[in-house]
Amino acid sequence: MYSKFKFLFRYINKLAQYPLHFTFSYFFICLFGSLKSKIKYDIFRLPHYAFGIYEAAKRALKEGQKKITVIEFGVANGRGLLAMAKYAEKVKSSMNIEVSVIGFDSGGGMPKHEGYLDHPELYVQGDFPMQDPARLKKLLPDSARLIITDLNTEDWTQYITKDAPVGFISIDVDYYSSTINLLNRLHSIEADKLLSNSLFYLDDVCLDNHNPYQGELLAVTEFNEASALRKFDSYYARLRHRQKFCNEQWLEQMYQFHCLDHPQRNEAYRKADDEVRILGNKYLKR
Repeated sequence: MYSKFKFLFRYINKLAQYPLHFTFSYFFICLFGSLKSKIKYDIFRLPHYAFGIYEAAKRALKEGQKKITVIEFGVANGRGLLAMAKYAEKVKSSMNIEVSVIGFDSGGGMPKHEGYLDHPELYVQGDFPMQDPARLKKLLPDSARLIITDLNTEDWTQYITKDAPVGFISIDVDYYSSTINLLNRLHSIEADKLLSNSLFYLDDVCLDNHNPYQGELLAVTEFNEASALRKFDSYYARLRHRQKFCNEQWLEQMYQFHCLDHPQRNEAYRKADDEVRILGNKYLKR
C-alpha cells in the first residue's frame, strides 16, 4: 500500500510541474488511450522500459523482423524484469511482434569493486542481492527468463539468436568494470543479432557522484573510442521533443546503439529495393 501511495504522490508532483491541460490529458489517456499514447504520456510505472520495448519493436518491424529480444542486466529484486515482461506482452498484443525477455544477474549481489572507477564510495560487495530467484522465475511468463551467471566471465551474446535480434537493453550493474565487460561483447557479436539501431538505458548515470570518468559513462566512452563501426549515441536531444513530459530524468539515460556494419546500414542493400527519391519544389514549376 505504501508503494502505491508513493507512486501516486510522485505522479501528482510531476503533473504539477506542467500546464493544467497536461493533467486532464494524462488522466484521459490513462482511461482511454492506446499503447502508443500511454507511452508518450509516461503512464507506466517504469516508463523507460515501456518506451524502450515499444520503440525497439517499432524499429524491428521496419527492418522486417518478427521477433526481438530485450534484456535487463542487473535484476536484483526482480521488479524491473517483471515490468519488462509485462510491457513486452502489451507490445506483442498491440503490434503483433514476439518479444523475448532475458534478465541476467549473478544472484549474489554486486561483486568486489576493482578500484575507484567502480564508485567504491557508493557501492559495496553484496549490495542488491536477489531475494528469491526461484519465486521470481515462477512469476515470469513463458516469454521471459532469468539467467543466473557471472557476466564477467560468461559471454551473454550466446543467448541471442538471429531470428530475435536485440532491440533494447537496460544496464543496471553500477560498476565501470562490470559495464565494460558487458559492452566489450558488442565488439564481436554478429551484426544480424542486433538491430541496426537499438536502444540502451543506463540506470546509474544521474547521481551526483556519477560522471564521464567513472562508472557506466566511462565504459560507454571507452567503447566508442575502441570501436570504429559500433557507437553509442545519447538519445536525449531527440527524445525530449517526442515525449509529453520532456523534463523527466529517464530521457537523459536513454542511448542509441548504432551498428554501422549492419546490412540495413549498407548503401547497396538499400538501393537494391528503393527508387531514387526526389524532392519537389513548387517554385520551379512557375
